[in-house]
Amino acid sequence: MLKRISNLVVFIALLLIAFLLVVRIPKVTAQGLQEFVPNDPKYSSTWAHQLDLPLAWAEMQRIEQTTGPVGPDAVVLVFDGWINASHPDLSGHVLTQYNVDYTGEPTYEQQNHDHGSQVASVIIAGTNNGIGPTSVAGLSSHVKIVSVKISATNGTVGSPYPGFQYALDLKNQGVNVVAINCSFGGGGDDTATTRQWLQRLKAQGIYVFAAAGQQAGGGNLDTNTQLYPAQYGADFDSNVVAVAALDTDGVSISANSNFGPNTVAVAAPGVNVPVVSTLDPINGSANASGTSESAPEAAAAYALIRVYKEPDPFKAALRLKMGAVMLPNLFGKVGYGRVDVYNSLTMASPPSTLALLTEPNSNRALAFESPTMSAGSFPLHNDLTLGTDTNTRVMLFAMNLDLQPGETASAVTAQTQGGIQLPVESVLPVPNLPWLKQVIVKLPNGLASPGDISISITAHNITSNQGIISIR
Repeated sequence: MLKRISNLVVFIALLLIAFLLVVRIPKVTAQGLQEFVPNDPKYSSTWAHQLDLPLAWAEMQRIEQTTGPVGPDAVVLVFDGWINASHPDLSGHVLTQYNVDYTGEPTYEQQNHDHGSQVASVIIAGTNNGIGPTSVAGLSSHVKIVSVKISATNGTVGSPYPGFQYALDLKNQGVNVVAINCSFGGGGDDTATTRQWLQRLKAQGIYVFAAAGQQAGGGNLDTNTQLYPAQYGADFDSNVVAVAALDTDGVSISANSNFGPNTVAVAAPGVNVPVVSTLDPINGSANASGTSESAPEAAAAYALIRVYKEPDPFKAALRLKMGAVMLPNLFGKVGYGRVDVYNSLTMASPPSTLALLTEPNSNRALAFESPTMSAGSFPLHNDLTLGTDTNTRVMLFAMNLDLQPGETASAVTAQTQGGIQLPVESVLPVPNLPWLKQVIVKLPNGLASPGDISISITAHNITSNQGIISIR
């Protein structure tokens, strides 16, 4: 059996560095683009800069003044408690004609619950309006929210299924629902019914942003903790984006936030986040902490991407993830890094078809070599030493290679530019980077003469770019 990487931490670090150099195309220069600083009294420059919002707001204004938005207005459904749509910082940002309440609570009880309004304000509180806090998307007139009340005043969260159906109904009515925010979670909800609902939402381009949750010391959603709906973030090609909370330093996960690089996609600020307060109708603002604040930040960022850069749901989600900044303290905690709204709005579009990773500004393949079946690791190397050995394997890395359920490596072929077919022995997700696949190919003795060979792979009748490997 082929042995795997002996030092997983080193492997992931090397691969991420290579990926950042190869695939993540730098954002456009900010030269000449001045940061936008709003006049809200609760504006937190620390919070905003962690998300790269001042430049993102400036970029949004530039787009508004030049080409205009590329997508239709976006709507985020907030599955939560009561939202005070008449609050001065929320008024005009909530599509109240579509609000729905599945709890049946009297209004006077609803008004004693702050959570829904706080979550809503993270997404859409009026920005640059001279009152209260800022929000991620509140500067834009093209993002709105709808309140879907499933949480009672006592904190009990009802079934999300009626809300899921309502999201689909709104979509059918022409309301451009792009995301659902779920700042709640619980255990034991891994059901086929929920997965079917998520697939129906995905088919309509609706992504679900889920709080990763918190507990003393934080739990690992990959191994020893379960929290739904965030847990569905680990599913193959999932439309659930689980979000962890950053500490005040902006570079590490908060002490109590759950994490897990295969389940939790990104992190966003989650300590002392400025929010509105319906319990203080005069000043109307406060600070809140938890992944309940982190998830709506990511949801709002996604909505902005859909409006200003990429209306396609999957590509917008990929842009959100690839635009995230991976920091040393986030390795092994989240899959992609800290949400960076400016990066996501300005980075060049990633490949949308099957692609082999290559070195920067080169067509040389990024590859690991296994000289024999008994080798202890795959050293990062483009010069393969074949000699007379018949067991040389090479690990290539591919984007947009998604095997369908039940498919095996036999669905993928590899070939040289000269037409020599190469056996593909396995196709597996890269640990911690499930969107990237490792493709292990066996090289026959016939390629043992020194020189360069070009290899491509084919899946579902789509052939990748050519990647060069040197044989010596």
